[in-house]
Amino acid sequence: MRPAQDLVIVQRSSLQRLSRLQDIANTYVQAQSPASDDVPDQSPDLTVAYVVIELDSLWANTAKALFVSVALGASDGSGTRVEMTKRPSPQGLAAALELARELERRWWKRRSLLKALRQVGATNCGQVQIATNVPAVAFNHLHLFRNFYAHRGIESREKLEVPLRSLRVPTQYSATRALLTHYRKSGSPRHQPILLDLLDEVRATIELLV
Repeated sequence: MRPAQDLVIVQRSSLQRLSRLQDIANTYVQAQSPASDDVPDQSPDLTVAYVVIELDSLWANTAKALFVSVALGASDGSGTRVEMTKRPSPQGLAAALELARELERRWWKRRSLLKALRQVGATNCGQVQIATNVPAVAFNHLHLFRNFYAHRGIESREKLEVPLRSLRVPTQYSATRALLTHYRKSGSPRHQPILLDLLDEVRATIELLV
């Protein structure tokens, strides 16, 4: 994801990548049987792992690209240039780019983008706040699932217990089974698997950023 002189370009590029991930996930989910929750814990989960890792990366890269674009003087969805009001250029640009580097390992956090924009007094903070206030039950746990797939181990698996409880999934489920289940812990059916919720919530946020 590259910075651009128009935030709509960043948004459009992000949504195009997201659509590809949604196509992959939808195809995979449709191949599962919604009538049964028997997704074997040892089943091949490369597709699910790929979607989760790429989705986490997509959000982090989108947030960083949007912030750097603002620092470079990009325009918003209405064609108005987004200003940084707290520091005058060129000092403001240097400070903003340094902040982007400092946040390199934290762009995955849903609120990092808004916090960074507030630090430089960006005039699009209001719009970004609307986007990051969108209800996101699954999105808030995306990075923990990503860490499990990227660094499989006892510790990363133990850290999934909190999101599994929050998402009303039996804690003994594997990450893949949890993301693909069509049922809540109570046995009541879900509207769709959590994997698709993740994708939808990230899309809803990105669509409102600009």
